[in-house]
Amino acid sequence: MKKQLHQGAWICLFWGGFINLLLAQNATQAQLSEPFQTLEINSKVVVELVKCKPKQERIVWGANYTEVTPSFFQLNKGKLSIQPPSQAQPITVYYSQLEALIVNATQAQVFSAKPIKNRFINITINGGGSITIPYKSSDANIIINGDAEAHFSLQAKQQSITINGSATVVLKGKAQNQCITLNGSGSVQAGELKAKSGSITLNGSGMVEVKTTQELVATLNGSGKIYQKGKGKTIEKLNGSGAILGSREP
Repeated sequence: MKKQLHQGAWICLFWGGFINLLLAQNATQAQLSEPFQTLEINSKVVVELVKCKPKQERIVWGANYTEVTPSFFQLNKGKLSIQPPSQAQPITVYYSQLEALIVNATQAQVFSAKPIKNRFINITINGGGSITIPYKSSDANIIINGDAEAHFSLQAKQQSITINGSATVVLKGKAQNQCITLNGSGSVQAGELKAKSGSITLNGSGMVEVKTTQELVATLNGSGKIYQKGKGKTIEKLNGSGAILGSREP
């Protein structure tokens, strides 16, 4: 539907009682009637994540975008799904608590200027796209299927990441323990993530670089390479033509 809006005018629309939309000439936003803990992105769009107080959850997008359909946003049982047209302007999503982020769109871009803080954080990326997110968590789990490019700055007790494909991931920060599984030709650059202990399983021709101060268990099946940047003890399990080495040359 298309709305011709006048200066200062606004229109409220309700879809299933879930979302209250406020449309104005200079700003367009969706005020959510209930909080969400899971955010799912299903189209090529730029999304900024911003922390807000409870009951202030909302979505803001470009002032020039005037076409809104029921599939644009859907909120149900704590899960907010957004699927604006690919040509839509950047969107800002305000959340009070975020436990899970799911990106199902090639070339989507998601970023946050400040850390996402939650006891448990789950991030799933299916396809391409660019993700830049800082977070603080006791237990963080990341799954990437495809060729996405992801940058995570973190503080976590338990950090786990699984990559299936050719994604490039950069990890920085601190973790007590990290677990990395790479299946394919991707790259995990975690030399700037300081961890006490860790385990790596690399199946394929990819590359993983880590930094552990106490112990690293490294399993390599294939022609890939694992680099241990830290001084912790390394327990090696090598099957194939790959190599488990010290730090990469600068």
